[in-house]
Amino acid sequence: MALAGYKPTVTEDVPNTKDDEKLVDTNSCIIDGEKLNIGGYLKFHQGTPWNVTYYSQVLGKDDPAMPHDSGLPDVLQQYVKVHNMVIRITSDLSYSQNEDYTNQLQGTGVIYTSRPPNNGDMFIGTLLDGKTGLFTITDFRVLSYTDASVYEITYNLVKLLKTSKDSEIIDLDSKVIKEYYYIDKVTKDNNPLVDGDIYTCSVSLNELYYDMLDYYTRSMLDRTTSTLLIPGQDERIYDPLLVDFLYAIVNTNQSTYMQYIRRLDVNDDKYLDQNTIWTAILKRNIKLLPYINVKMGLTSTSYFSSLYMSSSIRYSRISHVVYPYKPDMTKGLSIELHKTLDSKLVLKDVPSSGPFISSLVTDVNIDPTEMPLINKVTEDDYYVFTEAFYTGEGKMSVLESLVRSYLAGIDINITTLNNVVSTYQSWGGLEQFYYIPVSLVLIRSAIRQYGGKL
Repeated sequence: MALAGYKPTVTEDVPNTKDDEKLVDTNSCIIDGEKLNIGGYLKFHQGTPWNVTYYSQVLGKDDPAMPHDSGLPDVLQQYVKVHNMVIRITSDLSYSQNEDYTNQLQGTGVIYTSRPPNNGDMFIGTLLDGKTGLFTITDFRVLSYTDASVYEITYNLVKLLKTSKDSEIIDLDSKVIKEYYYIDKVTKDNNPLVDGDIYTCSVSLNELYYDMLDYYTRSMLDRTTSTLLIPGQDERIYDPLLVDFLYAIVNTNQSTYMQYIRRLDVNDDKYLDQNTIWTAILKRNIKLLPYINVKMGLTSTSYFSSLYMSSSIRYSRISHVVYPYKPDMTKGLSIELHKTLDSKLVLKDVPSSGPFISSLVTDVNIDPTEMPLINKVTEDDYYVFTEAFYTGEGKMSVLESLVRSYLAGIDINITTLNNVVSTYQSWGGLEQFYYIPVSLVLIRSAIRQYGGKL
């Protein structure tokens, strides 16, 4: 039976005086037969954030708002559950004595949410003495109107919960049809509620970010030269463009091994300063793609300066450096400054320790056709990504499509990203070398879309 006129109350047993007056202890009351120290509950300061689990009613046009009723079937009472909802306390819990000598604990607070509150909404909050209470909304008013609005709510304590398996909580959870997580900060769309699946994905990506970074800096660090070398090649090849990019996106305090990765001196070579895919990613600008160096060659370290023996790459025991194959020579740079290329950048494929990920996925948010999660770096003679990626024409991998979305300023599909990057340990050596740093940027961007941070 619905509790249409429900008003949560608590009963206090008090002795009669000789004048038949009821005496009230101003520091305590009895709730569910237990004496509580009210003073401990009144220590919240105005505006203090209080994290609660909130149950928002799902109401049709003519459905009445009402508090939770365990007697109602699930189809007649449904909730959206919001984890970590923040109530900013404006009035501490206090109680008053009613005409029937019952006490009622009541408080007020402010919430910012895209789901308007309703009388009868429920929430679970932990009090200052560690006890957990079940509360219900008894009144609310709108303080501001935006995509997500600010409301002042009034709430009463319904009962103290002895256990997380309280029958009323079990019934509440059985009536939940959707879950969200509350992000207590301004997000891109001003919506503090994040879908439960997306939030779980975001948490997974956060952990994956540090796992990938640690794996990368440990496994790719060449101990002989104290830097990153392209793995699995017959000669030692240094890619200064990739190393500079890694230093631009990762703080040395994020990984123990970052401090051991040296950036070798390539003498401020002007052609190495020209834009590449790394520049486009750092600037998040897809319009740069037609104007960047998309193919690379190899030049000998012997062409670099011999003036500074301690820092010059010439004396590093590295044989070759990745170098622009056909750079832009229209900007006043002398052809004599372009170092002689020994060859185009043709890399030997490095098999993965496990089976190479070649499974196909279908994602309507990316492409209506099937596409591989990633392409091999050696798919063609373009640098890092394929020709299809640079031209935007042809069949790209899912990772390439995500990168193009990122460059265009489009929000990244966080579920798709998680599906791709979670397979990184099955990628080949070259794919790990070049795609993991790219993945770190995508992960950080995807998490920040929903108010998270790394």
